[in-house]
Amino acid sequence: MSLEAAAQVLVGDYSAYADMGDRIEGLVAKQVEAFVPHRSNWLILPWQPPTGPAGFYLFSEDREGQRRGREVISGFLGPNVARLVSSPDDQIEALLPKAWAETGLTKTSLIHRTQHATRADMLTRLEDLVATIAGRPATIEEAHPTHVDLLRDVRLAMLSRDAQAAQRLFDQLVLTGHLSAENLRFLTIELHACFGRWQEMANLPYISVLMQARRPRMVTESMLQMIWWTQIVSHLGLSSVASAFASQNVLSRYGSILRSIEVPSTPEGRILAYLTALADEDSKRQHAIRRAVSSPDEEAGLATLTAPLPVPPPGESEPMPEFAAVRAAFDSGRLKHVVDLFLTQPSPADADFAVQAILDLDGHVDAAKVLTIVREWVADGRLNPGRRLASDITALDHLVSGVTAGWVEWAGRIGAINAWEDAASTLRNQHAGWAPLGSLPAGQVLMVAEGVLGAIGSTNEQQLRASLDVLCRVAAEVVDYPSCAPFTDMVLEFLAIQDNVSAQVRDAYVTLFEAILEAGPSAPTYDAVLTRTTELWERIKARQHVDWALEILDATAGASSPAQGRRDAFGVAVIGYLRSLDRLDLRQRVEIESLATEYGLIALGLEDAASAADTPVWSKLDGTVVGLYSLLSQAVPRFSNRLFALCTPKEIVGNTDTTATRALIHLAERADHLVVDTWHAAHQATDAIDDVRPRSRQVMPQQRGVTGFLRALENSLEA
Repeated sequence: MSLEAAAQVLVGDYSAYADMGDRIEGLVAKQVEAFVPHRSNWLILPWQPPTGPAGFYLFSEDREGQRRGREVISGFLGPNVARLVSSPDDQIEALLPKAWAETGLTKTSLIHRTQHATRADMLTRLEDLVATIAGRPATIEEAHPTHVDLLRDVRLAMLSRDAQAAQRLFDQLVLTGHLSAENLRFLTIELHACFGRWQEMANLPYISVLMQARRPRMVTESMLQMIWWTQIVSHLGLSSVASAFASQNVLSRYGSILRSIEVPSTPEGRILAYLTALADEDSKRQHAIRRAVSSPDEEAGLATLTAPLPVPPPGESEPMPEFAAVRAAFDSGRLKHVVDLFLTQPSPADADFAVQAILDLDGHVDAAKVLTIVREWVADGRLNPGRRLASDITALDHLVSGVTAGWVEWAGRIGAINAWEDAASTLRNQHAGWAPLGSLPAGQVLMVAEGVLGAIGSTNEQQLRASLDVLCRVAAEVVDYPSCAPFTDMVLEFLAIQDNVSAQVRDAYVTLFEAILEAGPSAPTYDAVLTRTTELWERIKARQHVDWALEILDATAGASSPAQGRRDAFGVAVIGYLRSLDRLDLRQRVEIESLATEYGLIALGLEDAASAADTPVWSKLDGTVVGLYSLLSQAVPRFSNRLFALCTPKEIVGNTDTTATRALIHLAERADHLVVDTWHAAHQATDAIDDVRPRSRQVMPQQRGVTGFLRALENSLEA
């Protein structure tokens, strides 16, 4: 129904307004003609509710529209003519005609005429108001996200594995001109690594330059992965890892990369580092890598490369370096050895190499010792640094001052008054080496949360926004730890209050929201999470965000609830708004009504939805076998119920195995369409699927719930 027709239903017969009927009709027509929806605009219309005072009401889609309308009305009418009285949302929405409720203009305030003004006076002023507002051209100022928001969204898109969005946002970021060529190269490396584009990374024209340049640790980690996948994996069928490492001359070609991180964070990187340590006869590094293994399988894999080496006795000293040994180690890329040799026998002639080595390593445990020695030499005149070495010493000073011991220190610094320009890069490059957040006492976790909250609204907030993807990833990892609830709650709150609530921010919010509910929160935490989600929904609710609301509802319905009444009230309120919207597609309407039953409501209109014009997309599944692999609780029956309401497949088969069972392999082979929920999966099972079915024939959801499964399936049918 059009806005004009809905307004007619709301206002009723204009003859009821006697001699003012024509003027009121003109007042309404002018506003309706100039109204632009979804822009926080507002209307002033006469209305006689079934119960309550009759008069002119201010209608808007959201609270921002109410605020804007109140400012204008107060300016034109003044306190002597009228005052505005807010109306409770839940009470008013129940009184509005259905046709008007479907417009979304359900926020209301009564324009209460005072005893000092007549009806004619008030109407005259309203006519002046409308003539002024309607006569102004409706200009829409296009808001461009800042480069900080774009960088945040690129990383959040990578976190949610949305390759298309990440590339699109990256291209926008390039056009802003705010990132240097070097930082764009680093971000390109991260982008390729996130989506496994190893050969594309190896083919970059500047990859050889980056191997010799100073780079962040994450870039080096990505390049180690590139070496593994492009130089080792393709030869594993014919030879062992050690043989491929030797036959491809990996050490001589990539020595500077292989020696730049003492203990890489990935299993593949650790294998390469271990082989390098064997070639260098670096027993300390070998034992450090062995201590860092993440699984018995990885430990066994390292053991096959060589026999266990004896632990070097404490206090064992290395032989004194020979002449030019530091220069030789530097030229061969053995940067850690450069530092060790320098500290064993410090010499001003080698200071340049030692400082460069630490900077190229992006930090070293003995960086402060080297800096102290070099500073003393500069102070007493034994070392006269040139321009480049002086710059490197300054960079080393900056690096040492930026080294952070752990989460508590980082949060304290970013939440302090002083600006910290390297807060985001420090977190990104160093947090993997800190004590895991889940292992900290509850008191320290609370200090971390309070420190981060202290950065909101401070000079360091931009650094905090640039770190949002890391915070989200860590929060998702610790949701099972009750002591970390303040941290996850803090991250959720920071997501909810973002000024620019982009698609990537909304997706990150859903991901963390689902993880928190799946972890089984306490009743107070559950209530706080739903309250915060309600507040965010009130800010963004609109037709274009229906899928986001469906994901939230789906996650809430699929998780156990410590407060069933609170859960149902939340769901009923959101579904009530979604039902009031028109022009929704078939899947959205089916999902709304399917979810309605899970919140104690009666499903409406599914029969009509099944014959909608957009059924041809889903009719492609008629007579086919649709498979779903997911370990998410109740995912298979909930997915099946909704899919059967959309189409008539021959069979819907679910699988929840955690290993490569015959049933799983058979499903992967025979399904016409197979949805693989990698968010809730076992590696052995997904590896088995990959062995018999290429990734190009798998539907990989980008969201974690049943709504995400259906969206991914719909996108694959439309492709």
